[in-house]
Amino acid sequence: MIKDNEIVDRLQGVLDNVDERRPSDIIGDIVDLARDVDDSHARALFEGHPVLTSYRPILTDLYRKYILSVEEAELARLVSRPTAGDQLFGEMAGEAALMAYNRVSDMFQHVDFLPSHRFVMVGCGQMPVTALHVNDRTQVGEIICLDVSDKAVAAVEALGATLNTHRLQAFRFDGQKYDYCSANVIYIANMVSPKISVVSRVLDTADRSAAIIIREPYSFGRLWAECAEDFLDSRLVVKARGCGSRYLSRDVYFQRR
Repeated sequence: MIKDNEIVDRLQGVLDNVDERRPSDIIGDIVDLARDVDDSHARALFEGHPVLTSYRPILTDLYRKYILSVEEAELARLVSRPTAGDQLFGEMAGEAALMAYNRVSDMFQHVDFLPSHRFVMVGCGQMPVTALHVNDRTQVGEIICLDVSDKAVAAVEALGATLNTHRLQAFRFDGQKYDYCSANVIYIANMVSPKISVVSRVLDTADRSAAIIIREPYSFGRLWAECAEDFLDSRLVVKARGCGSRYLSRDVYFQRR
């Protein structure tokens, strides 16, 4: 079994000369290293080696750059196609997008989606695969995508036109300020920040019956995404956790106390 000091040394080695390496290569190396580090082990490492958490700002920036590059490439490929008519996103998606799309499949086992429902995704980005999966598999009447980026909003609008769907709507809105009173299912993306403030706003404004799902990091994924569970609002309790993914995040399903 790999020793803790060796893990720390290897992680620091990955981060040497970050300016000379592609974000995808750096993140990939850390993901590979995490094969030997489960969530509880990672927590213990962070406590015993505080230097690891000092890498969070740079790794968050690198991970965002990596995700942005993947989203932009997939978006360019999709919107260059003819209007899809009634074709599903899952039938059009490229390899990377499909991997992200499939990682939320267990959501449909934990949450009921009715035609009368409104689904709200916070932090949709330019390729809101979770919202697109809901569009593919349910008859939910409204699929609301929120992001603080004008570029992300424009991208979602372009995707809606490509898929010829009126249900997909995008708005430039800070999740800390949105009123969730009419939302039936609320999904908070992994890279949302500050995640705790968004969760608090959801609990302050959403109906008690609303389903709350948060994409959470685990293991070394905590080095580039905030974990709401680490500072869990006393009004919430974890109901279930979904499967993990290559990039060290998973859906966590919450219910009110």
